[in-house]
Order: sequence, then C-alpha cells, then structure tokens
Amino acid sequence: NWLADERLKKLVTRDYASAKECEDRDLIKPAVLLYSGVIEALLRMVLQKDTKTTFEQLINNAFSKNLIKKHHRDKLNVVRDYRNYVHIHKELENRFELTEGLAQLSRETCDSIIEELSGSINKKA
Repeated sequence: NWLADERLKKLVTRDYASAKECEDRDLIKPAVLLYSGVIEALLRMVLQKDTKTTFEQLINNAFSKNLIKKHHRDKLNVVRDYRNYVHIHKELENRFELTEGLAQLSRETCDSIIEELSGSINKKA
C-alpha cells in the first residue's frame, strides 16, 4: 500500500468511510468537509508540508510538482471553496445551497486524487 504511515492510513480510511456514510444519508456539509479533509491530509503527506501550509497552497504545490492534473486542481479549488461553508456566515453570504451533487463531486475528486497520488508514489518506489 502506498500509505506507509499506519496511523495516517487508519485516520484517512475512517474519515473517508464517514464521508461516504454522510453522503449516503444526504448529510452534504459533513461529507464535503470530510472528503476535503482526506484530500488535504494526503497532499500534506505527499508534499511533506507542515500545518501552516494552506489547503490552497497544497493544491497549487501539488499541481506545480505534476502530482495532480490541471482539471483535478480546478475541481479541488471548487471543493476547497465549499469547504469554507463550515463557517455558517460564509454559507449565508453566498446563498448557495449545498446539494447532493457537491457531495458527489467531492467524493469523485477525492477518489481521483487518491488514485493520482498513489500512482505518483508507486512510480517513485
């Protein structure tokens, strides 16, 4: 397996499963938050960045290092924007309804990033 850190693997697996459970129950906001958290943790691990590095910086860094493709970068930035709806005032300001499609986009993007990053790690091994 490409995730060598057993603790990280356990946490990522747990949060992905929780995100899927939320998505299946139409709990869109927690699903988006959990999927994006999984992505952020994996990018942070692969790029070996500390917690001071923002999600946006991680996305751009991964793209500049050719770890993710442009369309994944673009989708990640959409997911990142909606993850900010953890702050209720952001959701009120933007008046955008969190929909089932957003949870699906988050899951599909998460799956694609996992596949892309694992491929990058396996090539180096």
